[in-house]
Amino acid sequence: MRRYWTVGLIFLLLLAVIVGRLAYLTLIEGEELQTIAEQQRTRSLDYYQYARGDFYDALGRPLTSHEESCLVVFPAMIADPEQTAAALAELLALDEDLLCRRLTDENNRSIEPYVFKTGLSAEQTAAIESGQIRGVLALPLAARYRSDHTASHLLGTVTEQDGEYHGASGLEYQYDDYLSGRQDQQVTAFVDAEGNLSAEQFYVTDPQQFRCNNVQLTINLDYQQIAEQALGDQAGACVILDPDNGDILAAVSSPSYDPYSWEPLPADDVYVNKAFSAYPPASTFKVVLAAAAWENNLSPLPEDGGSADASSAAAEFICDGAYSLAEGYDVGCWLDEGHGQLDLASALAESCNCYFVGLGLAMGGEMIIDYAARFGLDGQSIIGYEFADSSYLDFSAEIAGDIANVSIGESGVRITPLQSAVMMAVCANGGYLLTPRLVQCVYDQDRHILEEFPSADKQRTIAAETAAALREMLTLTVSSGTGVAAAGSTTDSAGKTGTSEDAGVWFSGFAPAAEPRWVVSVYLSDGGSSAEAAAVFSKIIDAIAILEGLSSD
Repeated sequence: MRRYWTVGLIFLLLLAVIVGRLAYLTLIEGEELQTIAEQQRTRSLDYYQYARGDFYDALGRPLTSHEESCLVVFPAMIADPEQTAAALAELLALDEDLLCRRLTDENNRSIEPYVFKTGLSAEQTAAIESGQIRGVLALPLAARYRSDHTASHLLGTVTEQDGEYHGASGLEYQYDDYLSGRQDQQVTAFVDAEGNLSAEQFYVTDPQQFRCNNVQLTINLDYQQIAEQALGDQAGACVILDPDNGDILAAVSSPSYDPYSWEPLPADDVYVNKAFSAYPPASTFKVVLAAAAWENNLSPLPEDGGSADASSAAAEFICDGAYSLAEGYDVGCWLDEGHGQLDLASALAESCNCYFVGLGLAMGGEMIIDYAARFGLDGQSIIGYEFADSSYLDFSAEIAGDIANVSIGESGVRITPLQSAVMMAVCANGGYLLTPRLVQCVYDQDRHILEEFPSADKQRTIAAETAAALREMLTLTVSSGTGVAAAGSTTDSAGKTGTSEDAGVWFSGFAPAAEPRWVVSVYLSDGGSSAEAAAVFSKIIDAIAILEGLSSD
């Protein structure tokens, strides 16, 4: 009898242990076990690609994170990258070898799902869905970058480090500390009993704690796209600046590039932001000399090396096609037969090299350096965007040959398209030097300002009368001088051409000419004539005038 009681007691103890263990698993670890089971049949990735905060334009429109149909790859489910690449190449009309290399590279980096391609068309999305390729799915996600690559050089790129994405260039790099670590929605896809992804079963989950910092720029998305379309595939840059407060309304570098960086590059310098890179300004630099001549009542130095006649800024000068320096060599004018008799206004409108070489010699190198600084050409700074220190003036103020070259914007001086816009803004706004601004503020998910970048105060740098005289001269340049190709069909404009000997062509100006609202600087690194840059300028101001309802028609 005692033996039966012992066996029964042992049985009851075992039953109690089993029931207790089941209760523990159900009540204590049930949620965790359910999560593990769920993870075994689901795959998740961030709804916001790279899990970063966003950039917005001046009007609050997103420059990043646009919902698009995206090709998502689940590496752990791909058994044969070559077979997957072959299937994708047929569906998407892409290079099979390139696809295979990228699939292999990504598989080596991570087993987590990742976005393989953004901006799928409706036809491509349907092809992916009907193709049922193992490990591949078309999902609606907030792709980091727009499929049209808008503002690609400004925004920059990201790179993966230890499983996290960080800014590698541009604004992504400069504001990485603010943008990284976004906690937001995730998209989860289900895996069926055979291990295949189901496009019919996916859902979006919200985070337990939402966290996101964003950066608001001064860029106007409409202006940015207008400038990008006007440049097309021409290599170069364009900057649109507000002449009253210095806000950068557009900054374009062309050609653009795919920020996902897995297709062949169209050119070696494709990642260079030409809008902020320096080039010889050619004849656009003559605006600086014209301002100095007007304010100091200077005329060109005679070819024989005699004294300058400073009695009148309107003193006439005869261009015969070349200017002979005392050192024994000539500086040729772009017009072989010469321009004949000129005053300051006509010399600027016709961009006469001889006149401005003589003018530069009359004022001397130190005055050129002084006035270049008054127009913001001695260095580059942007509110909200950091630069390494650079020198843009490099010539001897004592050597006549150096002064002659810098007077026509060739060797000895370099400026960026942004600096060119700042220079023109001084003429357009009545003589004030501006510090350009690119970033307005950084704010968090509750719209609390974390860092703010106010506009800098304007600095009087030339007299209002000088600026007014320059505006008249630059208007003459477009109406009857070298800049006729810049004339808009919807609004009047003013500006200056520039054709470098071997470093591209320019047109920088403003519109409307009488009451300037936009300064536009265009640089084409492979252009053959300044008329090409002027034509791009004309397209831009016409499109903006129509957009803003300021057409003169």
